[in-house]
Amino acid sequence: MLGKLRLNAGFGQRVVPVAWRGFKFEVPVAGYTPEEIEVTLERNALRVQGKSAFRQFTRSLLLPEEIDGDNIAAIVEHGLLTLTLNVQPKVQRRKIEITHR
Repeated sequence: MLGKLRLNAGFGQRVVPVAWRGFKFEVPVAGYTPEEIEVTLERNALRVQGKSAFRQFTRSLLLPEEIDGDNIAAIVEHGLLTLTLNVQPKVQRRKIEITHR
């Protein structure tokens, strides 16, 4: 079972479990360009910051150890930043093939 994500309180973001593959972390970023958004990871602390001429925000997320910090994907589409947080391959559930002798 995956560890729990700890989320810094903020407006509008949500964490969506994706079976045993990991999580998707969604943050509304309408009005920000990708250049005005910064996503950083330090140890298991993921931080999303947005800063424009008129406003700014910060969202933080503590990731469980099972998340593969080297393979986090980020995409902005229709004013929504989606971060895909995959489980490390060694932790993912896999089916074991049974052979017959």
